[in-house]
Amino acid sequence: MLVNLLLRPLVKLINRQPIIQSDSDFHYRVRVVCRGPEEAHVRALLLQGTVNGQLSLRQLDSTDLEGNDRVEVNARLNSQSKCDGILEQVVGRLSLEPTVSAASWRVEPLAE
Repeated sequence: MLVNLLLRPLVKLINRQPIIQSDSDFHYRVRVVCRGPEEAHVRALLLQGTVNGQLSLRQLDSTDLEGNDRVEVNARLNSQSKCDGILEQVVGRLSLEPTVSAASWRVEPLAE
């Protein structure tokens, strides 16, 4: 119940944002930082998030972060419709992993 009360202002703010109507695809980027040995597991979880058919993977890459055993995994995804809720579920699931230190997603601007 506490989470519901704390997140209510955020939901109201998000609901006020205008929905972009466009004939083109929606482009998303997901960024996850995890321990190096768990990179394959994180990549597999990202791929699982695209199984529903609404999201399609365009790019998936990993970069070692200097000075520690962390890896940054980046995914670029496409969708023909707005899939913010699905992305929030995927990133929320990834953030529950004990080896994940950061997880985020964003809508990428359309190429002009």
